[in-house]
Amino acid sequence: MKDLLGGKGANLAEMATIGLSVPPGLTITTETCGLFHANGSRLPDNIWEDVLKGLKTIEQDLGFNFGDPERALLVSVRSGAAISMPGMMDTVLNLGLNDEVVAGLAKKSGERFAYDSYRRFIDMFGNVVMDVSHSSFEEELEHLKKVRGVSEDTELNTDDLKTLVDKYKLVYKNATGSDFPSEPYEQLRHAISAVFNSWNSTRAIKYRTINQITGLKGTAVNVQAMVYGNMGNTSGTGVLFTRNPSTGEPKLYGEFLVNAQFKNPAAYKDQVVATGLPASPGAAIGQIVFSADDAEAWQKEGKQVRTETSPEDVGGMHAAQGILTARGGMTSHAAVVARGWGKCCVAGCADIHVNDVAKVMTAATMRLVKMTIMMASLPVTIRLLDPPLHEFLPEGDVGDMVEVLAKDSGISTEEILSRIEKLSEVNPMLGFRGCRLGISYPELTRMQARAIMEAAVACTEHGVKVHPEIMVPLVGGPQELAHQTAVIRKTAEEVMSHSGVKIDYLVGTMIEVPRAALVSDEVSKNIKSTSV
Repeated sequence: MKDLLGGKGANLAEMATIGLSVPPGLTITTETCGLFHANGSRLPDNIWEDVLKGLKTIEQDLGFNFGDPERALLVSVRSGAAISMPGMMDTVLNLGLNDEVVAGLAKKSGERFAYDSYRRFIDMFGNVVMDVSHSSFEEELEHLKKVRGVSEDTELNTDDLKTLVDKYKLVYKNATGSDFPSEPYEQLRHAISAVFNSWNSTRAIKYRTINQITGLKGTAVNVQAMVYGNMGNTSGTGVLFTRNPSTGEPKLYGEFLVNAQFKNPAAYKDQVVATGLPASPGAAIGQIVFSADDAEAWQKEGKQVRTETSPEDVGGMHAAQGILTARGGMTSHAAVVARGWGKCCVAGCADIHVNDVAKVMTAATMRLVKMTIMMASLPVTIRLLDPPLHEFLPEGDVGDMVEVLAKDSGISTEEILSRIEKLSEVNPMLGFRGCRLGISYPELTRMQARAIMEAAVACTEHGVKVHPEIMVPLVGGPQELAHQTAVIRKTAEEVMSHSGVKIDYLVGTMIEVPRAALVSDEVSKNIKSTSV
């Protein structure tokens, strides 16, 4: 049944069949997707006639009429392939609204709800059907909230929402050259076409390629009576799983927002600075990038940072080592896609602000520059890397890497292979790591110290005062600390001398191994920063 109705349509049909409370609707089959594209991206007339018949059935079930201001039926139009492709195809909500219908809906269900639904519909229809940038609508919303001195959409009053409707219509007209369509049946036909067209969108094709999804007929289209999450504090929107998607634990798991519609539930949660939700487990280190194209260019070395991901980012998300978003939650687009790929994702860092144009991320008074975090006017401890040597080495075929290295360095492959063998350890998590690795290979410590100091200089030059405290890891005695401190101080002096910028910094360590604890008085004698 999924092959014909798609996953969503088949599941809805099954739930309705067993008597669960499912809003009435209709499903246009996956086979129709092929007919649509063979017909020049136009819905065949006989299929449209069937859609209208199905719509009449929905009207009879509910006692509401599509396009009737007195008893308005509004619908959602959603995709649904046989295999889940989260966020890759399009959705339109609140379809059927126009100036007359919204006035009737306002009388029956309240003005605020009606006009909030209307502005959301214009935004979604404009973006999905006519490719009007969502950010153009979002700018009008954010500007109005700023003028009104509010931070949440729910704090806007009815007059504000009416103003937004007018501004959204103007955005639509400026982008498309035509007025927003007021005829509900025209809206419906356009929305169905948009969902079918999204099957062949760049993002959907790329997602199927990445996940090796083949042999599908296309997407189905589900037209279903609306259920509203924005009717007040007794309604809401969210996502619910019957198992924890990360651990598989058999318990209810999800998120929701009260009085909202089609929002990521974690978008409004208060977050500790630079801390987000563990949407998908793992860890990532790499160059920060701010777009999908950059992530693909930095293939497997980038960490994509976005305000929130969209389906268009799928190529970059797949290429990136990890994903960080300012908005979204455990069930957001970024989280669902990242978990499916086993890729690290931190979502809902609500206090960070991502400037895609300037390619800078700020978090309250925190600034990320050259992969180093500094706190304006406050000290921040940066612990040097402490993994064993093998984690600094590139991954891949050893033979290929040795061949390239031998060619570039002029050293024989036999010498390189011998060196690799000597560096191997029975248990690399013990012994040769942390400060001892930095003592044997001072360039590793110099590299990190230089990155920290150059970032501090960059912050200072931008008017942000920073006070980095550099922590040397896994120190066992005063001699080890003295060696690493000397390397760090020499590197810091070189950076400050070259830049002409003086940085107030400290070098310290953590007492974390038994022998360091026994001589902690000697270890901490010549430093000003010690952690236990």
